[in-house]
Amino acid sequence: MTLSSILLALAFPALYAILSYLGGFARIARLYPVLNPPTGDGFYFAWGTINSITFKRGLDLVVGTDGLYIGPIFLLRLLNPPAFLPWDRVIVAQDNPHFVDKAIITIPELNIKIQIPGKAAKAILSSASTFSRVAESSLVKTAT
Repeated sequence: MTLSSILLALAFPALYAILSYLGGFARIARLYPVLNPPTGDGFYFAWGTINSITFKRGLDLVVGTDGLYIGPIFLLRLLNPPAFLPWDRVIVAQDNPHFVDKAIITIPELNIKIQIPGKAAKAILSSASTFSRVAESSLVKTAT
């Protein structure tokens, strides 16, 4: 194995960690640390966007009745621990661009927006509708 292949193997997780940090993952985890193991419907290697940073197959999600467990996939957790977002502390909205369901989760305290598409979005919207402040549409910025 050459030095360049070793550097390349280390560069990807390091770059991912930096982008996750810049996207707000560390701030989310500080405000909402995981206190108990998550229970619920798991969506592993999921897609999502935190602020403007897109994680293609880079998120682990567990949608539960109490909230959303969100974290980078296990191999890429450097600098970015997982977080648990209680439904009563976030605003959840639905968006449907191009016939793909998308859940938009806003964390008002941090001014961070998380977008999750597909099957995970349907689970989030279903669970959050019972326990969360659910916005009428993705255009709604705050709940009343």
